[in-house]
Amino acid sequence: MKILRFCIPAVLALGIGPALAEGEEDAEFNSAVRQYGYTAGAAYQCAPEQEKEALDEKILRSFNGLSQLFGTDQAYYFAVSVGAGSATSVDQAECPKHLKDFEELTAAGVKGAGAQ
Repeated sequence: MKILRFCIPAVLALGIGPALAEGEEDAEFNSAVRQYGYTAGAAYQCAPEQEKEALDEKILRSFNGLSQLFGTDQAYYFAVSVGAGSATSVDQAECPKHLKDFEELTAAGVKGAGAQ
């Protein structure tokens, strides 16, 4: 069950309210999922080789949680955004920020999963 709840607090930490309604809140949630995915991809690109396997695991858990809780649309948005973040040229000066942002979002997810 922890895997299911892993990514929710991370996405919510991006500033999206907990209730999902149709329309604008759906669009905001989808945007937060995309932003989280892009951050994950950029962090993966910036991570040292020895840390990529652990990062891979965190990204996969987030994907699985999104898929199981919200369906394949959100999982797709996340996966495509991870790909974009990992393929886009990242300014190496921005790498510490990408890594920090991803770790903060992931920590929020882990903390939220443990609190449930």
